[in-house]
Amino acid sequence: MFPLTTEDVNFCFVKSPHSSISLGIKYHEWLFSAHEFLSSNLDQAKEQINQWLDNKEQLRIVLEKDGGFYLCEHQDELETVKSSMALKEVCKQMWVSNSLKKRLHHRSWRFSEKCLSSQDVTDWIVEHLKISRTDAVNIGQKCVDKRLFTHVYQQNYFSDESQQLYRLRKDLKISKSHKHKSFTLTR
Repeated sequence: MFPLTTEDVNFCFVKSPHSSISLGIKYHEWLFSAHEFLSSNLDQAKEQINQWLDNKEQLRIVLEKDGGFYLCEHQDELETVKSSMALKEVCKQMWVSNSLKKRLHHRSWRFSEKCLSSQDVTDWIVEHLKISRTDAVNIGQKCVDKRLFTHVYQQNYFSDESQQLYRLRKDLKISKSHKHKSFTLTR
């Protein structure tokens, strides 16, 4: 067994008929879905990796990335999904998720309604897609670039911080009776 590196594969999004969109890799024309991310060194993860690889009925590989290891499994019915479609689907799932609470946040006497902290978004992406925090931040940045969610103060970057606040695109549809989503307290 030897772990693959990021130079050996191409990253993509994949979907099977029976599952939601997930992070995938393409290795020599074979598609794999990333099932889990182990954030540890190879010696600590070796037992878990070996147990996972023991299933000889499935083609499985280990990919080394971000100081950890992705456990990837080949399935014949996997299809690649365009990045823009996958990002929209991830944002849609984020919107309906019960684990992400959109709430009132305040920073420096300024209050913003129906916001998510970028740290909460990163946590959700890590858990939902089973990926590393670095990859989750990259996906968050791609969502900001495509304006699937926006920073409440119109900044164009995404970072893994609790102070950065974002709204999903659906939150941007403001009814006429609620024109202002942010307001400032004055003395």
